[in-house]
Amino acid sequence: MIHIVSLKRIYTITGLVFLILILGVVAISTWYTVDESDQAVIMTFGKVEQTITEPGLHFKLPWPIQSVEKLSKKHSVLNLDIRKRMER
Repeated sequence: MIHIVSLKRIYTITGLVFLILILGVVAISTWYTVDESDQAVIMTFGKVEQTITEPGLHFKLPWPIQSVEKLSKKHSVLNLDIRKRMER
């Protein structure tokens, strides 16, 4: 016996698969880690919002809204030292 799958059922299954994929991407993109030797800058729509210096697991809004740039603490200390020397 041949079963004919209705078009409505195909659309429902396809929609559910896409919904699960989108929710998975959102869930994965809401957390990030900061190492002890790094710091993170949280940007909201490209504008610097917050600096995170504590190591560990942190949360943010999903990708299109917020993004994270990780920077080495060593470079920051070097840049500050160079700036102080240039001011003298």
